[in-house]
Amino acid sequence: MGLLDQELLKLAIYVGGKPRIEFADVDKLVGNSRAQDIWKIFDAMSLGNVKDALAIVDRLFDQGEEPLRILGAMTWQLRKLAQATRLHAQGLSLGAAISQAGVPPFKQREAEAQIRHLGRRRLERLYDWLLQINLDLRGNSPLSARTLFERFLLQLARKNEPAIRH
Repeated sequence: MGLLDQELLKLAIYVGGKPRIEFADVDKLVGNSRAQDIWKIFDAMSLGNVKDALAIVDRLFDQGEEPLRILGAMTWQLRKLAQATRLHAQGLSLGAAISQAGVPPFKQREAEAQIRHLGRRRLERLYDWLLQINLDLRGNSPLSARTLFERFLLQLARKNEPAIRH
């Protein structure tokens, strides 16, 4: 409750004499959870909005988020999508596969869109890509962490992969 009280006080001071605290005020001032940001990145990519996905990653870097923590959150999400894709290939409906993979019910529609965007081929190569970016972030590459993430997101954002059907 103390943390909530602090955040409300911070918002009240920020908005000053405005009669209302708007959603944009809260979004700008109150810290987002990393998991929420990762969902936003994948949601933006599944809509073909790479610019927004890259902007979220830039914001995370600007806020001082550790690259391996960002990767960890991304890996958690991508593994669920890959697992759902494997279960779907074994005969489950896509919705049942997503549910069995552990995606929360309120995020299943978004997960389905993400799987459809990524396509089976990319999801099959996913573990190799995750291993490579992990190694690169740990010193295997001379590129900056930001550049490595941009390159990784562009791999995921490409179109022209075969669609996954219900």
